Amino acid sequence: MAGLRVEKHGNTWRYRFDAAPVDGKRKRIGKSGFRTKGEAIKAGTEAMNEYLNAGSQFQIIEMSMADFLDEWYELNKGFFKPVTLVNYRYQIDHFIKPYIGAYYLNSISPRTIQQFLNDLFQKGLARSSISNIKARLNSAFDWGIQMEYVKNNPVKSCRVPSNRVEGSEKKQRHVYISAEDREKIFKRFEKTPYYLLLMIGYRAGLRAGEALGLCWEDIDFHNGTLTVNRQVQQIGKEPRIFVTRPKYDSVRTFRIDSRLLSLLKRKQMDVMHQRTKYGEYYTNYYLQPDGYLETEPEGKPMNFINVRENGKLLRPKSLFGVYTVVHNELGIPYFDFHSLRKTHCTEMIAGGANPKDVQARLGHKNITETLNVYAEATREMEDQSITVLENMA
Repeated sequence: MAGLRVEKHGNTWRYRFDAAPVDGKRKRIGKSGFRTKGEAIKAGTEAMNEYLNAGSQFQIIEMSMADFLDEWYELNKGFFKPVTLVNYRYQIDHFIKPYIGAYYLNSISPRTIQQFLNDLFQKGLARSSISNIKARLNSAFDWGIQMEYVKNNPVKSCRVPSNRVEGSEKKQRHVYISAEDREKIFKRFEKTPYYLLLMIGYRAGLRAGEALGLCWEDIDFHNGTLTVNRQVQQIGKEPRIFVTRPKYDSVRTFRIDSRLLSLLKRKQMDVMHQRTKYGEYYTNYYLQPDGYLETEPEGKPMNFINVRENGKLLRPKSLFGVYTVVHNELGIPYFDFHSLRKTHCTEMIAGGANPKDVQARLGHKNITETLNVYAEATREMEDQSITVLENMA
């Protein structure tokens, strides 16, 4: 294929270059009417590069990043599960649009994306969450190339950062809860629907969504086992609750202690009594094909364990009220449900349990994650001991 040719054509200049033969016949692409040779060279070079890269002239689309993401979402929603779409919509509206939504689509560069990812990280967002957001952008731009909205994917060369700069808003790690503080927490919530939930977090080491998703068929009272089959989630401001697989698909069955079994038996008796008391006004849940829970009697019945007196399921977001009480009223800062899971792991290993068994119970992806939780907690406990020593008379 010959290169670009620029020549005088009457009183103006023109460019020409060879295109791919069609039906064995030679084809050329060209344009005339340029005032100067320089203008013809510039236009011809751009046209030839576009032809070689795409085979056709690329047109700049005056579309905002926000509109582009909305179009990508709407035209691709049929390829994803409803539960997945809730996550995607939340990522787009809560993170991506506020930062780069107002930009022209074609103005988004690798530098723009990298700065966006860096800012999310410095504000304390978990690396796993940032990776998911990056994956959404990557998929959207790949689709944009196919639709000829963009020429390149600016996300490809970007990376999720790993080191926060000094002074950044690092998210507080989950704290180990001492025996004294545990007693305060459990005593404070002993007469509330949250007591059993908190005990499950501590004595079984479940994640919050897993504990909230427990149903009575997951408890084998005869063999003393608990099975983790699912978790419940509530994304962003989404009022509805949906059910999905446990994190890492970590379905597992393990034995639980007699005290937790006793609490579960007591709760089961209470639920039977409340069902009779409330009758038709007792709340029942049914799992829909799209993963959402509804109260209309259609779908698979779900007999949840952690419910209020009237049968209403404890929601993931209602736990924030628990955290507020623990932080402000009990004076135990940074506590959250995951702190109970961390404490469970630490107490088990410190008490002589096999780390591989603890890993299996917790549903950790690998043994390193389990041992890191223990190592971090023991360092934290050591710091607390030094503080006590420093304050001794």
